[in-house]
Amino acid sequence: MAMVEVQCPHCDEDVELEDGIFGLFHCPHCNNEFEFEDDSVHIKISYWPKKTVTTLLVFSFLFAIGAAITSNPTTSEYEGCENCTWEESLAQGIGHGMATGAADAAILALSQQCLFLSGVFLFVAIVTYAVQQIKAR
Repeated sequence: MAMVEVQCPHCDEDVELEDGIFGLFHCPHCNNEFEFEDDSVHIKISYWPKKTVTTLLVFSFLFAIGAAITSNPTTSEYEGCENCTWEESLAQGIGHGMATGAADAAILALSQQCLFLSGVFLFVAIVTYAVQQIKAR
């Protein structure tokens, strides 16, 4: 059985194929798909993202969901005491306001961090995909 040696367009490694068989093949070195045609130097490059890009996009999506979930601050139903002096009522109101404000600020900070991380993962996924496509040529 005769074998033909072709060069993978993605990683430039040699790949052995059976002589007379043409079509789509997976490179055993870089696991990318390429097409080999009869007496042709025309090679089609797969534009599907690799696992790394897909994983980065999943993390970006999850952090975006986290940002959406945490973006709405909680609303509390505060009821002051009935038999308090005005000083006690004022102190409780201020304490509750500070606690609620701190909680809302923490939730807002968490939402912003999730949104920032989502953007970072999306940017890294785009750059990684671009680098993979440049290397594939």
